[in-house]
Amino acid sequence: MRLLVLTLVVHSVACSGALAERFVLVGSWGGEIRRFKLDGTSMGTFIAAGTAGMSFPDGMAYGPDGHLYVSDANNARVLKFNGATGAAMGTFAAGGMQRAGYCAFGPDGKLYVCSNGDNAVHRYDPSSGAHLGAFALATGSASGMSYPAGLAWNGNTMYVSGFVDGKVYRFDATTGASLGTLNGTFNQPLYLRFGAGGNLFVSEYGRNAIARYNFIQNRVVTSITNGMNGPVGQVVLPNGQLLVCEYNSGILNRYNEANGALLGRFGTDTLPACNDILITPDLVVPAPAAACVLGLAGLVAMRRRR
Repeated sequence: MRLLVLTLVVHSVACSGALAERFVLVGSWGGEIRRFKLDGTSMGTFIAAGTAGMSFPDGMAYGPDGHLYVSDANNARVLKFNGATGAAMGTFAAGGMQRAGYCAFGPDGKLYVCSNGDNAVHRYDPSSGAHLGAFALATGSASGMSYPAGLAWNGNTMYVSGFVDGKVYRFDATTGASLGTLNGTFNQPLYLRFGAGGNLFVSEYGRNAIARYNFIQNRVVTSITNGMNGPVGQVVLPNGQLLVCEYNSGILNRYNEANGALLGRFGTDTLPACNDILITPDLVVPAPAAACVLGLAGLVAMRRRR
């Protein structure tokens, strides 16, 4: 009897999805969001194209509530999805933004969205989704910011890439005041990531490269070009490898973050027009209900036979 009780407990834990796991999510401008294990094993479609009317997802971010927020570019809104199952939870934020681009939660907990149509970054309340106004504008010493495409924070500074003008802009993360630009010009810069040692990695779509900007030398010190074919989204895996979405080839490549060496593909899937990429927090993914019911029925039947 004790063995049966223990078995039932273990079975119940397994069926409740109590074991948490992290995943890699990859978005496609074709509309789909796909999920992978950290070793590159494909888990298939997480959110199907057209779900909740989604058109041209351009950015993804996990919120403090554990749910997934996706910029729906062509509809100028941010959609909310269940972080573990991908189920649609409706429109979270709309208004203010003109064509929703890359999105991210800032250090203050608010949701920031690149608004490509009016060359600004807009803020939204993390609980209600209420529009809190334009935050970073193409004004002052940052005059000319065109098509903001990527966001990243370091300390009290927010960095925004201007895809059309080839600059990376700096703003005070508290006030939104312009702090000028980084040295140099980038070729169609898209997404930004801070990596080891505080270096900023900039995806240069127009040059098929990832530029590494060093703030001590105040310049680009190295560029990763091996195997690049339209780099867009990038993220650092828990093992320290840099994972990059190649928009033109529809594949994911792994790189040594320190020296830029190409380490091979991440998985075998091809995802046309892949763009944003992120690593989820620890997620509890429910086991299929049917399998759990059948397993439980089998345990009960086994007990009766005994």
